[in-house]
Amino acid sequence: LIVDSDCDGVDGDVANAIFVREGEVAGDGSLAAPFGSIGEAVAALDVTSPAATAATPILVAGGVYEEAVVVAKGMVMHGGYSEDFAARDIVLYPTLIVANESQLATGAYGTVTATGIDQPTEIVGFTIVGWDATSQGTSTYALYVHDSTSALVVANCVIVGGRAGAGTPGGNGTPGGGGADG
Repeated sequence: LIVDSDCDGVDGDVANAIFVREGEVAGDGSLAAPFGSIGEAVAALDVTSPAATAATPILVAGGVYEEAVVVAKGMVMHGGYSEDFAARDIVLYPTLIVANESQLATGAYGTVTATGIDQPTEIVGFTIVGWDATSQGTSTYALYVHDSTSALVVANCVIVGGRAGAGTPGGNGTPGGGGADG
């Protein structure tokens, strides 16, 4: 887990981290100008280099992030930071990821989607909320994990499922046989 072992005022390394704070516009991911969405931070990772992603944690301030997130192999993402990133407490600074069906991008099946994760990858300190399906017979996923190994660590998270769509009406059964003579 990320700790402030270098006493720079942030749990993690200020020089190597990507910062995210709700409501930011035109940020560059630095402490002074955080990205406004988790998706921007994931896109900024160099996913071609596992060493680079492990050395580049995404630190997310408390807030509500209305987006679907696709997890990249090797990424380290921690929520629960104060607005200035000087403190981290997942209870005092809850970090919610909430999506709806219209926000699902290509390759996203849930609010948070992790597929094919086989390198050390962390998602720590989030509340992940599934959406309520609006179509009949539709599934909903808060956290969708597929074809991944134990290299994926999801810790200190609250996962809240949404309501799936109602089932389709059943057909009529076959008529019963004639009754026996009395």
